[in-house]
Amino acid sequence: LEVLPVRGEAFRYYPTTEAVLADIPNPAALVTSICTGGGAGRDLVPILKGRCPTIALQDFWLSPFRANGSWREVQYRPDAFIVNDDLGAACVRPDWEDGAREGRIHVVGYAALDALATFDVSSAAREVDEQLGLTPDARVVLYIGGVERTSAILAQVIAACAVVEARGQRLVFIPRAHPSMRDLAPAEAEQWNAVLQSCGLTRLITDARTVTDATALVARASVVISTHSSVLLHAAAL
Repeated sequence: LEVLPVRGEAFRYYPTTEAVLADIPNPAALVTSICTGGGAGRDLVPILKGRCPTIALQDFWLSPFRANGSWREVQYRPDAFIVNDDLGAACVRPDWEDGAREGRIHVVGYAALDALATFDVSSAAREVDEQLGLTPDARVVLYIGGVERTSAILAQVIAACAVVEARGQRLVFIPRAHPSMRDLAPAEAEQWNAVLQSCGLTRLITDARTVTDATALVARASVVISTHSSVLLHAAAL
């Protein structure tokens, strides 16, 4: 809802399954993410099963079908599951395959990373410098937050940066919160803010969301730190 309008991409937003089906009563297929908590994509699977193919996409190495997963109920198993690599398939297979679903996990490679093949790292880095007022030689530490326990990890990263600064190296620290943290874990968001308020680093940039392209921030960063964000994959690819 925030990123696509900035990129000028047309889309339609449906907050509920009823809203989807009111506008698209006979879809040709359902292709859904495996978002935490399910959402409309998950809830459409049992409704559309038998009416059209239902396909779920794994974003990184996890299984939503395990005993504590939000997709654990059998009714939410789609017709097919798309993963990036063999490790992704290995994460899913123990919770997925039985006689009815065997052979429906498909490894397709990292198609989403193809766009990085032509990504101009130098140009993106220069634009970030202009937007944030950085000098080309500034050492930028980018921390991409998660949800649970992310504020504790943030505090540890800041402590490590403080050690580096105590040894004479000045840093620019950019913490970027997970967009769902405040909704999924409001108490964690309060701790996140408290940690940042006590941060004593030379330069802290907390308004880096003015840089709408997270990949540009990754391109500019000297170090990218996170627990399991897919941004780490982009950093490795770049």
